[in-house]
Amino acid sequence: MKTFAAIDVGSYEQSLKIYTISKGNGIREVDCVRNRLDLGSTTFSTGKLSHEKMDELCQVLREFVSIMGGYRIDDYRACGTSAIREIRNTGIVLDQIMQRTGVKIDVLSNSEQRFLDYKSIAAKGEGFEKIIEKGTVVLDIGGGSIQISLFDKDKLSATQNLRLGVLRLYEKLHRLNVRPSRYGALLDELLEAQLSVFKKMYLKDRNIENIIVTDDYISEIIRSRLSVRNTSGYVDRASLQAYQEYLTGHTDMEIAKRFDMPEEKVALLRISSAIVRQVACLADAKFVWAPGVTLCDGMAYEYAEGCGLLQQVHDFEQDIVTCARGISKRYMGSKRRAETLEQIALTIFDSMKRIHGLGKRERLLLRIATLLHDCGKYISMVNLAECSYAIIMSTEIIGLSHREREIVANVVKYNHLEFDYEMEDSEGGRMDQEEYLTIAKLTAILQIANALDRSHKQKCRDIRASRRENQLILTVNTKEDITLEKGLFDRRAGFFRGAGHPLKTAAVTKRSVFHREAGTARPKQGQRAALPGSFPGNFCKAFAASGARCSGCHVEMQKPETGKDIIIMEKKELLDPELYTNRELSWLLFNKRVLSEARDKQLPLFERLKFLSITASNLDEFFMVRIGSLVDMVNAGYTKKDISGMSPKEQLAALMEETHRFMSLQYSTYSRMLLPQLKQNGLCFVEHHEQLTKEQGQFVDSYFEENVYPVLTPMAVDSSRPFPLIRNKTLNLGALVSKKGKEGAETEFATVQVPSVLPRIVRIPSSGDGENGTETVILLEEIIERNISKLFLNYDVLCAHPFRITRNADLEIDEDEAEDLLLEIEKQIKKRRWGQAIRLEMEAGTDKRLIKILCRELSTKKEDVFLADGPLDLTFLMKVYGLEGFDGLKAPKYTPCPAPEFEGADNIFDVIRKGDVLLHHPYQSFAPVVDFIRQASRDPDVLAIKQTLYRVSGNSPIIAALAQAAENGKQVSVLVELKARFDEENNIVWARKLEKAGCHVIYGLVGLKTHSKITLVVRREEDGIRRYVHLGTGNYNDATAKLYTDVGMMTANETIGEDATAVFNMLSGYSEPRSWNKLSLAPLWLKDRFLYLIGRETKNAQMGHGGHIIAKMNSLCDRDVIAALYEASRAGVKIELIVRGICCLKVGVPGVSENITVRSIVGNFLEHARIFYFENNGRPEYYCSSADWMPRNLERRVEILFPVEAPDLKEKLGRILEGQLADNLKAHVLRPDGTYEKVDRRGREAYCSQEAFCLQAQEESRKKEYQDTRIFIPETHMKMDEEHEN
Repeated sequence: MKTFAAIDVGSYEQSLKIYTISKGNGIREVDCVRNRLDLGSTTFSTGKLSHEKMDELCQVLREFVSIMGGYRIDDYRACGTSAIREIRNTGIVLDQIMQRTGVKIDVLSNSEQRFLDYKSIAAKGEGFEKIIEKGTVVLDIGGGSIQISLFDKDKLSATQNLRLGVLRLYEKLHRLNVRPSRYGALLDELLEAQLSVFKKMYLKDRNIENIIVTDDYISEIIRSRLSVRNTSGYVDRASLQAYQEYLTGHTDMEIAKRFDMPEEKVALLRISSAIVRQVACLADAKFVWAPGVTLCDGMAYEYAEGCGLLQQVHDFEQDIVTCARGISKRYMGSKRRAETLEQIALTIFDSMKRIHGLGKRERLLLRIATLLHDCGKYISMVNLAECSYAIIMSTEIIGLSHREREIVANVVKYNHLEFDYEMEDSEGGRMDQEEYLTIAKLTAILQIANALDRSHKQKCRDIRASRRENQLILTVNTKEDITLEKGLFDRRAGFFRGAGHPLKTAAVTKRSVFHREAGTARPKQGQRAALPGSFPGNFCKAFAASGARCSGCHVEMQKPETGKDIIIMEKKELLDPELYTNRELSWLLFNKRVLSEARDKQLPLFERLKFLSITASNLDEFFMVRIGSLVDMVNAGYTKKDISGMSPKEQLAALMEETHRFMSLQYSTYSRMLLPQLKQNGLCFVEHHEQLTKEQGQFVDSYFEENVYPVLTPMAVDSSRPFPLIRNKTLNLGALVSKKGKEGAETEFATVQVPSVLPRIVRIPSSGDGENGTETVILLEEIIERNISKLFLNYDVLCAHPFRITRNADLEIDEDEAEDLLLEIEKQIKKRRWGQAIRLEMEAGTDKRLIKILCRELSTKKEDVFLADGPLDLTFLMKVYGLEGFDGLKAPKYTPCPAPEFEGADNIFDVIRKGDVLLHHPYQSFAPVVDFIRQASRDPDVLAIKQTLYRVSGNSPIIAALAQAAENGKQVSVLVELKARFDEENNIVWARKLEKAGCHVIYGLVGLKTHSKITLVVRREEDGIRRYVHLGTGNYNDATAKLYTDVGMMTANETIGEDATAVFNMLSGYSEPRSWNKLSLAPLWLKDRFLYLIGRETKNAQMGHGGHIIAKMNSLCDRDVIAALYEASRAGVKIELIVRGICCLKVGVPGVSENITVRSIVGNFLEHARIFYFENNGRPEYYCSSADWMPRNLERRVEILFPVEAPDLKEKLGRILEGQLADNLKAHVLRPDGTYEKVDRRGREAYCSQEAFCLQAQEESRKKEYQDTRIFIPETHMKMDEEHEN
């Protein structure tokens, strides 16, 4: 979904409209602000904009900017019409507006303005198409001019602009100094004089039934007061006449009161009504339709069309071409020759796209140039070129800008003249390089086309163009003498080469083949081609930008100022930053929930150590990626605010404060809660080497000499030895040293890295007073610190302390410029080790001199220093968890149960063919998924295997099976996502292994991560080809499948199989299916699908049917989705969210989210499944997906949503959701103040959903085993014995 703003700087009124645009809901207007400022009254008469008007206009635009900031728009467009267009110093005025308001205004030519108005009418869909089936006049009334367009049998047949705008006519009448009572008669005279010419030219012998009116005056009256029929906006001639008589017989005051409008606007209403009446009389039309659209609506339509969010409802390009044909006909152009030139020119254009680099719009301009190539003959055969240029420049071609019209005029001109290489100036100002090159290239093509019909006898027909290496080949079928064509063709070749199309003339024969050299740029070896524009919805371009902006527009978005009198609609209220929580702060709350498990005394002690270790690992990644990204934004001067209204700088400041507080809580948990408990349970930590007994000290010193010393690399820093590069997340000791025996010796810095190749936890003898069975350990850095003087023998060690740095590890990969994505990622991974230092950890009590040196050398600030009251890098606790001998302090290990559907089955495909199977991991084993690939790799009937891989295990059986399949001669295609964060190196290794085995490996898509989890197996069976599909919410990782909760579905459903094929064709071949059967994919369709499903519940609730949504996911931070949930809550939909991690939605906000609850489950397994339930008015629908409700998943990744439709599978998903909603042991509930608290279970039996699912899976597995043992044995013992003998 996009939020778009359109600004119309009109002659009489300036308006701002805010729209939301999506594929599902189309264009929806959410706000409209109008301001009356009469610009035309001065500009039309003086050609100037007064200083006072300029100040007022800038003030209006600044208010508009403020409103746009409140809506956090994705893009905007501001357009000026005739009042701006006719200012003498337009350029200066526009520059001043840009400087003072930040708004860039596009000055529309008349044809562009009318074309946008025309598009807004056509956007009405069937209403427009149905009306223009019969003779129709579109009357567009503006302040400065009117545009009359004539449709006949669905086609635009003529259009004409007349300078009869309401403000212009009002100024003319005002200057006559006559009584207002005479305005009516004088107005009729003015209109009749101009419109009678139009009637003679275009309305003769035509049957006009309808007039479509767009304006700012009479349209609203027609829609609200005069409409007939059942459709809003229609009025018949009789009603129109009665209305006109009312205007004639009443005063301005009476009219203003009757129609509820300002009195000063009545004079303009009279003029607008008179124009409609005159046109209706001239055309003898029966009905007038006022669709109630504006220029802003046209801007929104064009934007939506450009973003691929809206299907074209009408062929506008054909209307432009029809208009050009009409001009050609008016000036006696040859229709047959124009058609011949059009065919030849477009054939050449299309065959040379990669060479000329021009697009669809330039193709249209070339087409128009062929139609108007000889229009100047009507005036002069001698001065054909100049006359053609003059006709085109003075004739309105609806839909073309002034610059585009000038390009066409020049192409036609230089089709007949020698090209002017010095051409620089144009009627609209200096011509830029791009326009110059476009003219040159199109002229060259038109000249060649013209040469091939030099005789004007259409000898060369059935022309085909092709490219072969460095040649352009034109193949022509003809039986006639083409000597004349060949001669001119050879002469034109020179300019064709000069215009950027290298050519060399070859030969022409009766079955003529024209050869032309055409240099082509080939991709370098190993280079990955970018996605072509034909990929669905311009797939690559739409998501490489991630938040498009108007070129050259730099608008500073701000919240609306308080006290402004602005119309605010519901949608805007739901986008208020106050309704959203900052994403990063929400993540810290999630890590606090993990930490709360470490502080939970009900858990086994070693499980608490594990959770504390996880919080440390989480925090490391948070700093490397999220904090690193914010640091990059601040360094780049990026100021855009997030959905909660915080700038990057504000976020960084808040996060630093919170992370310091969080770290204190971590170490409080470690030192005050866990260490004493460990000692009581037989594991004693020596926290400082000074606490060692004599015996322990001797053991530690000996251990250092034998095991540690040989590995260490001490490094001193002085004038000849610069400060070393400290690698990311490595543990180091920093020391201050001074030369021995030298008075006043300078204090120097030295360091040594704690080797990661040695175990950090070292078991040592227990002290003499220790209890029996107590084990004692010390950390490796304490051993090194105790012996550090042995590393710097010529120095006195003044102090030594451990330190650790975290570096920015957010990869910056320019995929469009990368020649080989794999090599580029390998290069960036190496850079990750040396990114900017963004966190410096040191132990509490570190010498301040040492801190100062490290801060200076690492360029860290005071707030980046974290002092730990304990050992650095608490991830070592996971190693403690692995110590032997403490099983009694750990939770019993759970072994995933076999899936009942596959127990005892030899052929996995037979099981899937019987019906869909849903697996719930880790409660059920991941083995069926591995077996699915393994059996496919060995099955002789399997033809192809296709799979996406995001994260896989270190020794993946799936990789081995895919490699085996390729070696067995099957077609294996694997998309390996190289951009899976922190798994890039692992994935590169697997990608190379798969390629070596013969698999076709795809390295992801430019600008997108492929996060979907899908496998397709194509198998030949007796009844034909059958497709088997696995779709999941989790990765194809057999290791994490034992730790993460996920669901996966195996199916042989034919329609899902078709969709799966389309998915892989899209990923590997850039082809888009015409439609999808069951699946929804991001980034193009999935978000709209979710918004539709939420919107459907909203509508059901509004109609009194109720509504219910249950959604389980990892994170929720997409503003559009949250706003839709707020809207649903307002309508009365019951919304229950199970969000493990980030949640930017606020609950309990009066009038907004009172019907929404959010819970987060943090347990022994990591909640990872995405499951969605929609009540659908008593017809429940269940979906699973690889995507969370986050912008990155919905807009910048390839994700899949799949429906679960089998009744038993839906019931299984329902039990999963119900179980998690009933959890009162591991669930944390979000409160209105933004904090989380454990569920209050007073008076209720304790229930842990994860434990319940374990028991349920075990019970189902035992039940299956019991059923399998109950086998009926018939009394045919002899036969059974015979069989055993055989």
